[in-house]
Amino acid sequence: CRTGPWTSLIVFLLLPVHAEVVPLVSRQMDPLCLLFSLLALWTALRAPRSSWVPALFTLLAVGSKEIGVLLPPLVFLVGWSRCDPAPAAIRLRRGLRLAAPHALAVAGVFAARFAALGELGLI
Repeated sequence: CRTGPWTSLIVFLLLPVHAEVVPLVSRQMDPLCLLFSLLALWTALRAPRSSWVPALFTLLAVGSKEIGVLLPPLVFLVGWSRCDPAPAAIRLRRGLRLAAPHALAVAGVFAARFAALGELGLI
């Protein structure tokens, strides 16, 4: 009946987190932000019009790391550049329509952060 405590001790001592200066567990936000950013851009390319599914991925990307705030301008550029040769006003309108839910998602994350912390807490 002593195998449980000994197994726990061995697993605890052999975890690579204890041997590293900067543990990998605390660096999981970078791949998560990348994954959600790529999903946001991919679904924005697939969506025929502005959709809230890519904005949900933007919300998750910004929630995992602040660099996700670059997604609304990137989605705008995707929407602006994927149009057929159309007049500049139509391309601008399509890009803004596609990026608007993403900008609202970013604003929602920062509003929730401000409500929780009382400040943005970026420093």
